[in-house]
Amino acid sequence: MAHIFITDSDFAGTDSSFEYLLWFQPSLWAMILREDELIVLLDARYFLKTKNIDKDKIRNILTRPELIVRYELFTDISQGIISQLTTSDEIVLEDNIAIKYYKNIWDAFQGNKLKFESAYLDDIKIIKTSLEKTAIKKAISIIDEVFIYIEDLVSSQKILWMTELSLRQLIIAKIFELWGQWESFESIVAFWKNSAVPHHLSGNTVIEDWVLLIDMGAKYDNYCSDFTRTIWVWEKNDQFHLFQKAHKIVKTAHETAVNEYTVGMTWWEVDTLARDIIQDSEYKDLFSHSLWHWLGLDIHEMPRLKKWDKTVLLEGMVFTIEPGIYIEEEFWIRLEDIVFLENNKLVKYTNINL
Repeated sequence: MAHIFITDSDFAGTDSSFEYLLWFQPSLWAMILREDELIVLLDARYFLKTKNIDKDKIRNILTRPELIVRYELFTDISQGIISQLTTSDEIVLEDNIAIKYYKNIWDAFQGNKLKFESAYLDDIKIIKTSLEKTAIKKAISIIDEVFIYIEDLVSSQKILWMTELSLRQLIIAKIFELWGQWESFESIVAFWKNSAVPHHLSGNTVIEDWVLLIDMGAKYDNYCSDFTRTIWVWEKNDQFHLFQKAHKIVKTAHETAVNEYTVGMTWWEVDTLARDIIQDSEYKDLFSHSLWHWLGLDIHEMPRLKKWDKTVLLEGMVFTIEPGIYIEEEFWIRLEDIVFLENNKLVKYTNINL
């Protein structure tokens, strides 16, 4: 069986499998993984990058101590792949493959034993190594410092009359100042009713006295952090007590999920711990998404699990906890931290209170 990995940033086909195995992200590479061999296909521009590839690390990740790792140059990525395959190969393509490569491989083999699967490394990536966890913890510490900086802007009232976009610019600058690589994703700075817009794009809305939602993350050593707080800015108007009440419920839901986890719980059971707090309040049915997502090299890693998934949580998993109350045309309150399943507990490494 030959598993085909392709990354081509010009065709939005970035596959973090390369970063996971090779420890850097190329813009145009391919890999073919068989039971006894990994063939890395690259064009001449990237040949020097092979000096950074740790073959023993790859063997350890794949738990294949005898795995042969070799490199081949190509000028055409499709032909490079096709040249390494035979008609007897059962060919498995990642399900994010660009259509141009799929068509070329299909045409070459007339669909011979050709099938799609979700990313081959997904299950391996779920359990983080000590090095991965160290990088994520550093990314968390960076975004902690960014939020402390934002709190200072609020307390000094310097945040007033800024726009969402100008605050996002300060977030990016602060990440760089703290030696982060970049944002984990495009930071969401959402003021007032914008906070009730899913994945709002920061714009020119002026920040005054109302609700401000900040969802942001930093990358360190290629690994992501993810963090959300919803805060009240400046003077307390008539809506402040509504905000306080909803915020307290979301905080209780978050703390309940983290603190009442016990060994052997499933995703559904942990989700239920948090969801029941909100369902039993006046905000019933206003928590409208899953409690968590995986993260690592990508801010949302696969596989996606539904809130009713009966998979048991395992030691070494790293994921978010992010309950919320979403009041249409008013505001969203979401509180998000990353948790590590360590020593049979859910552990947080942020220094920021909910």
